[in-house]
This record gives sequence, structure tokens and C-alpha cells, in this order.
Amino acid sequence: MCASRIWPIPPGAKQHKLALVIGNTIYESGNSLRNPVHDANDMTTALESIGFKVMKGLDLKYNDMKSQLAEFVRRIE
Repeated sequence: MCASRIWPIPPGAKQHKLALVIGNTIYESGNSLRNPVHDANDMTTALESIGFKVMKGLDLKYNDMKSQLAEFVRRIE
């Protein structure tokens, strides 16, 4: 899943690139995915290579994921 939030950048404003990458293998429902941690690591490397600061979470529980998302939103606002 990929989500983005875009705001216009005023002329002359310094642009900061921040990304949130979460890779969860196992879910509380018992379902699991094949390679999300590997994919998250690859995505982090790719984003960092083009100048993004990356917040990364691996195998997060629900509350940890909510906290990570809240921190991401706080940083981009």
C-alpha cells in the first residue's frame, strides 16, 4: 500500500522530503505476507538515495503503527 499527502510548496520555501515506510509480515488476524520487511528495506534504500529522510517501521503492532503514523503527520504539518 502506498499513501501520499501533497501540499503546494510556496516559492522560496525550503523543501524537506520525508517518507514513512512500514513493512509488516504477520498480522493479528494470522494472515501474513511474503516479503514486506525486505520490500520495506529496499524502499527505504531507494527513497534515501533520492534525498528522502525515511521513518521506517518493521513488524509493528497496531498501536505502534498508529504512533508512527501520528509522528509522521506531526513532522509534515
